[in-house]
Amino acid sequence: MTAPTQYKPYAILLNSSVIGYIQDFTADPGLTAIFQTGDGQYDPSAVFTGSQAPTFGFTTQAIATALAACGIGGAAVASGNVLTSYFQKVTEGSGTRTSGANHVKAEMNQGFLYPVSLSAGLTPHATISYACALAYDGTNAPIKFTASQSLTGALPSGGESFVAGGMKTNVGAIAGVSSLNINFGISPVARTCDGDIYPTWVGGDQRQTVISVATSNIDYATTMGIAGAAIGAGQTITSMTFYLRKRAHGGGNVANETTQHISIVVNEGMIVLRPLSAQESDFATTAFDIYCSSNGTDLPLVISTGVAIT
Repeated sequence: MTAPTQYKPYAILLNSSVIGYIQDFTADPGLTAIFQTGDGQYDPSAVFTGSQAPTFGFTTQAIATALAACGIGGAAVASGNVLTSYFQKVTEGSGTRTSGANHVKAEMNQGFLYPVSLSAGLTPHATISYACALAYDGTNAPIKFTASQSLTGALPSGGESFVAGGMKTNVGAIAGVSSLNINFGISPVARTCDGDIYPTWVGGDQRQTVISVATSNIDYATTMGIAGAAIGAGQTITSMTFYLRKRAHGGGNVANETTQHISIVVNEGMIVLRPLSAQESDFATTAFDIYCSSNGTDLPLVISTGVAIT
């Protein structure tokens, strides 16, 4: 028996924005089937669609490009802002990808796209993950698969790579950051009505963002203490800034003064110290979480691309 055609991921398109360096994507039909039984029967006599809430998600290393297309507030997928992905065909007996109309297209016409998490360490490459709660637009299925399609959107070149950079507060810099993780904490909502199978309304319910930082700077624990510390106006720490440092293709770090890095600023919240550990086989480490809140003016965190590290 002949093996089936093999496919790999391609770039994600949000309307005309091409998000490259995709590491994975998943198109989930989200169908829940329900058996019907009765009359004392051993086996069910029928099966029905109980509910169906399709979703789509992807992970990319092109963090600045992705955030430009869909920031921390999310983005509506709708007419004129359609979300598209491709399963690109791999040429049999070769390491190349097949050209022409030989690929499978997944198109999503209505939904709520939002960031899920961001992860950065000391080595390339940092990643950001997105999810999309999908809905029925009145015509098309929430995910529409089409065979024999040509790839669209020019793939990026030259690389887009970031690592965990420095960290500072209004009081001063804090050295020793080894990893930075953000859980954007967005809770999506999908609503159906009138006996519809698919959701016809999607959006966000709440956002509870938490930043987790690992560091070898044990001295920081003596400054903060086990009770935690507030961030905001009138506090000792009025703001915290984290950086994602850009790496240059064919080289090392992009210079601090070059405006190609990413800053993450927290203007209000609470710092919570996590367990400190020391062992014979390695140096002591600790971590802390920043629970981000809104001061009524600023977002829980403000992410800016194309900035210098100061």
